[in-house]
Amino acid sequence: MKTIRLLILGLCGLWATAARAQTPVLDVTPILIDFGTVEVGASQSQEITLSNLTAAPLPITGFSAGGDASFSIDVHGGSQPCGSQNPTIAPDDFCTMVVTYAPTFPESSSASVSFTPNGQADLSVNARFLGEAPDPDSGGCSLSGAMPGASGLWLFLLPLTTLAVGRWRAHR
Repeated sequence: MKTIRLLILGLCGLWATAARAQTPVLDVTPILIDFGTVEVGASQSQEITLSNLTAAPLPITGFSAGGDASFSIDVHGGSQPCGSQNPTIAPDDFCTMVVTYAPTFPESSSASVSFTPNGQADLSVNARFLGEAPDPDSGGCSLSGAMPGASGLWLFLLPLTTLAVGRWRAHR
C-alpha cells in the first residue's frame, strides 16, 4: 500500500512539473498579421505586444527573424517600446514593437519572428507576417482596377446590355 501511495505521489509530482513546464510565460499578440494588399512603394505598420504572464521579470533571450526583406521590426516603436530585441519584461507587464510591411516588388511576401523567453526554447512564441503587393503593370483587360464598385456595376449592366442587344437584333 505504501508503494502505491509513493508511486501515485511521484506521478502527481511529475504531472505537476510537466503542467508547469507547459504553462505559457510569454504572450505575443497578434501572432498572425496579414497586411493584405499594399502597393509597391507604400507601407503599412502594426504594433505587436509581448506580455509577461508571470510574477517575475522575464528576459527575452532569443530573437530570431527571417523571411522577406519587405518586413521590418522596430523595437523602439509602439505604445510601450521594448527598446531592444532582448528586453526584460517586468512581472505582469508588456512591451511593444512595430512591424512594417513596405514592398519593393510586386509579389506575395511572408516573414516570421520567434521570441524565446528566459532561454527556454520549448516556450518560444512565433509571430507570422503576410502581405501582397500587386503588379501595377499586369496589363490585360480587367474591370477590377477600373473604379471602385465597377465589377458590381458590370454585373448589374450585363443583363440589361444583353436584353438591349437582343431587342436591337429583333428590330433589324
